[in-house]
Amino acid sequence: MPQSEPFDIYSDYVTYWMNHWGIAISFHLQPAIRSTIPVEDDPQDQKLLVGTVRMSNEHIKTLLFNMARTIMAEEERTGASYDPTDEIFRQLAISPEQWANFWNQIRARE
Repeated sequence: MPQSEPFDIYSDYVTYWMNHWGIAISFHLQPAIRSTIPVEDDPQDQKLLVGTVRMSNEHIKTLLFNMARTIMAEEERTGASYDPTDEIFRQLAISPEQWANFWNQIRARE
């Protein structure tokens, strides 16, 4: 595998694909200014791919666990809450109760 330079990017949109062997997480940038009226095949809807990271399922599960633990420690340290807005809940098709239940289960394992 060719070696590449480390990268430091900003991404505001993430997609992922997973199967039995692993996961590929692609990071994208949406256009800075978006049309308020959706148009089919609008070039503004094209998301610029900035990079893809591939890893094993064991690696992503370990990473997610450690990230969740770090987020909870930061919330406890600062008194801040990093919960999504209602709009994000709608986009994710989850309820605030499902969100809270997930994090409560993580906290219970600590």
